[in-house]
Amino acid sequence: MVGTPAVQKQIVWDQMYNTLHRYPWMVQLANAWPEGFRNGAQDACPSGTRRHPNGGGCALSSVPASVYVGPYAQVLGGTVSGSARIEDHATVLSGTVSGGTVTGLSVLTNGFSVSGSARAASTFYPLGFYEGQQSISGTVQLIGDIEYRGVGTNKSSGTYFGFVEPNTPAASNTADVTVAPPYLWRP
Repeated sequence: MVGTPAVQKQIVWDQMYNTLHRYPWMVQLANAWPEGFRNGAQDACPSGTRRHPNGGGCALSSVPASVYVGPYAQVLGGTVSGSARIEDHATVLSGTVSGGTVTGLSVLTNGFSVSGSARAASTFYPLGFYEGQQSISGTVQLIGDIEYRGVGTNKSSGTYFGFVEPNTPAASNTADVTVAPPYLWRP
């Protein structure tokens, strides 16, 4: 099965994520389960983790109940505390999340730190992949295909897409061209 747009949109290699047309779609399947499920139940959590009481995702037993770990999210390492939210398919491998939200397909590694009301919603390289001692804090948002560069880089305000290094300014246009949910089922 394939779903394609009627008109091809030209993109460039460093085009901002919010200006890329994405095409959400739905499909109905019978007698099938998504990966990670068997007979309608989620698979067991990886060794050393358990279903978290606040959200049902897989987390280390040291993650406090004040933290939300969504049903498909995982906290496999690092330190997560306070009112932090780990949502969607986000995974914390190492680092510190003491507030804010890690969501989307974000992966935190190499000591990456999230605090305040910061929001990481990345889809590309793991945050902390290239260099260590990086962080986001305050009200900053990292969205989409993020390549966060520079030892010790910390952004604390604004919205960022694409290649982000210490001197990268916040995006001036954050309007998204993709139609926002809710999407309607059309049989």
